[in-house]
Amino acid sequence: MFLRNCSFIFFYAVMRQRGPSWRSHVSDLIEDMRKKHIETQIGTYTLHLQPSYRKTRKVGKLVGAEKWYKNLRALPMCHSMSKEEQERVVSEVAKSLHSS
Repeated sequence: MFLRNCSFIFFYAVMRQRGPSWRSHVSDLIEDMRKKHIETQIGTYTLHLQPSYRKTRKVGKLVGAEKWYKNLRALPMCHSMSKEEQERVVSEVAKSLHSS
């Protein structure tokens, strides 16, 4: 999303699974927003699944970390975003997640 005079910080939005198709919507959110010129990011990474860390010792299965990775997305947030820009981000995210 192009904003004048703004360095982005990101707001992390947890998107809980609501049915079998929900996960694919969350996964496709970044691409959908990119097409609409709204920058989003993965909210967190599962380091224990990254190649560099696969051989490190783990405590348990780290299921919670994997759920966060699959369901957490970072949305744009900036002090200079207008109310209209904020509403556009919210509206476009809602449209993307509810489309089938």
